[in-house]
Amino acid sequence: MLVAPAGYGKTTLAEQWAQAGARQVAWFRARRSAIDVAVLARGLSAASREIVPGAGRKLEERLAVTQDPAREAVVLAEILASDLGEWPSDAWIVIDDYQFVSRSVAGEAFVETLAHQTPTQFLIASRRRPGWVSGRTILYGGALEITQTALAMDADEAEEVLEGRHPGLSAGLIAIAEGWPAVIGLARVADAEPTGDVEVPQELYEFFADEVYRSLEGPVRAGLSILAGLPLVDRALAFEVLGDDVGRAVCEQTLSLGIVDEREGRLELHPLAAAFLEQRARLDRERDLESAARRALAIYRNGREWDAAFELVDRYGFHDQLEPLLTESLDGLLNAGRLATLESWLDRTRPQNKGSERALSVVRAEVALRTGRHVTAQAVAERAVAELSSSQSELRQRALIVAARAAHIGSREEEALALFTQAENEAQSRRWKREALWGRLTAAAALEMDIAHELMARLESTTNTTDPDEIVRLADKRLALGFRFGAVRHLEHARRIAELVSEVADPNLRCSFRCTFAYALNLGAHYKEGLIEAGELVREAREYQIHFALSYGHLLQASSLAGLRDFPAGHRELDLADVVARECNDDFAHQAVYCARVRLLLQEGRVADACVIEPPVVRDALPGMRGEVLATRALALAVLGRLEDARCLAGKAVSCAVEVRVLSAAAEAVVAAKSREPGYLNRVEELVELG
Repeated sequence: MLVAPAGYGKTTLAEQWAQAGARQVAWFRARRSAIDVAVLARGLSAASREIVPGAGRKLEERLAVTQDPAREAVVLAEILASDLGEWPSDAWIVIDDYQFVSRSVAGEAFVETLAHQTPTQFLIASRRRPGWVSGRTILYGGALEITQTALAMDADEAEEVLEGRHPGLSAGLIAIAEGWPAVIGLARVADAEPTGDVEVPQELYEFFADEVYRSLEGPVRAGLSILAGLPLVDRALAFEVLGDDVGRAVCEQTLSLGIVDEREGRLELHPLAAAFLEQRARLDRERDLESAARRALAIYRNGREWDAAFELVDRYGFHDQLEPLLTESLDGLLNAGRLATLESWLDRTRPQNKGSERALSVVRAEVALRTGRHVTAQAVAERAVAELSSSQSELRQRALIVAARAAHIGSREEEALALFTQAENEAQSRRWKREALWGRLTAAAALEMDIAHELMARLESTTNTTDPDEIVRLADKRLALGFRFGAVRHLEHARRIAELVSEVADPNLRCSFRCTFAYALNLGAHYKEGLIEAGELVREAREYQIHFALSYGHLLQASSLAGLRDFPAGHRELDLADVVARECNDDFAHQAVYCARVRLLLQEGRVADACVIEPPVVRDALPGMRGEVLATRALALAVLGRLEDARCLAGKAVSCAVEVRVLSAAAEAVVAAKSREPGYLNRVEELVELG
């Protein structure tokens, strides 16, 4: 670790060290955006790939679907760590400007996990020591810390840099500078000497910085001041904002003086110099600055440099540009999992942007939805819908979809259906119309409404048959729709589509299809195939840390094992499924585990044990799951001989779902047989035909 304030040459030293000796070095240069774990994770993933080809692929896929990267920072780091077990002994990752990472607890946890769980070697340059590196770690050699004391120039080094300049006050200058390389470097290129009382290094720095600034040609001085106010600069932007001649002169003179460094295609002004120059520029050229900033903003937006664009909007108070910037950037930031970035933008803009409240409300709703606050998300999104005008159709459509998804996640399916329907009616683009249609199908199927079949047909007729994601998603919904309405259809078609699953980029969609497909295989008594597919679901859910999918994978493995009559293994899988369901607060999965457990015990002939298990509360459950719990309990009571209780529960199990229809018929057949009702054999035959 190189740990010291700005101006102590940490980056330069790291670059020189990286070029010396036989070692492989990859870089991650942190910026303010690195406070977002998604940015940090992608940056370190890219750096890792320079050393270990292919590393980070699973992390990138997981990041694309994670709802809250900050909450899952350790999980994400573990996914990357799984690719770095064979890290070469001569390879390093340099993290420059780590102080931006250290502003985030989640970011520190990410780096700490990599450092502790992999053999990866890090060189960290930072203004403060990483929070996860203790004094004990340094004491026992787990980390080497080079601090400000070692990085400061001693008298001989300072004299060598000054090369005899300012001989009259050389010793005093060095003493006041306290070995600060930034001051001594400026003194080397400045002609004038301080005339008044100068007592602290900062005053020396400002004096010499001002002298260097004044020594530049007028157009160069003005151009440098403008560039100092921009967050991201390269030669192309400098030429575009300043004009070719001035831009070229600024680059040549400042690079030759060492005021600016060029790294990886970027022009980087030292942070101390940038702060000084920006302050001077605001005093000298306020009008030119704003005009240049607007030109730069257009360039950033065109290049999708959203962080730099927002910095300008926020720094210069371009309130009229906030709404278009949010509209353009929101999809990209959400798809990249950059919730921390969006939350930071909300915090920084909320107090002063009275004209963009509705756009900000949509962003707040999106963030709330992805962080599990579905009630808040729905309320905020619906309020935004009420306030957005027809001229703001893109934001209004997004707000409607967010409100509908929030209602669906909260199992408020009637509300979700109404909102998705409104979104479809108002949609002005194919994208939003199709999203609304998928949502309507999901909600209508959950409510077991016949309109689901019509919606399915509309989606089938408009599916892009060259897109693996669309094809697999459609096959998934076809199977699921069959379950909801009492039949296992399209199984052979799903078998063919299964070949495409490996081509799907979204691990959530892959897990969803595997879950539905394994369930269909088990219902069709293809237990060996079902066990294989459920095993793939468990493997993928573990690999990508999709925890909620794990419970369904174990549940489906238990069903396959029950069909194969491996009852002990089935119970073990159900134990695992229930643990994960409780960890994820997944009531649906917990209720499904109850049903599978009771049926497994009945298969074993342990009827009393099956009836002893207390059924879960299903008052607020969807019709299919409520019916399955009641019908499963009814079957157990019927086998035990509690016929009236069984008949009563079977009558309450009202649902079109395949499990409910078969289980209710089974319970009624057992009751009829045990009570020797007239025509009970017909009941049994009807059950067989239904199955």
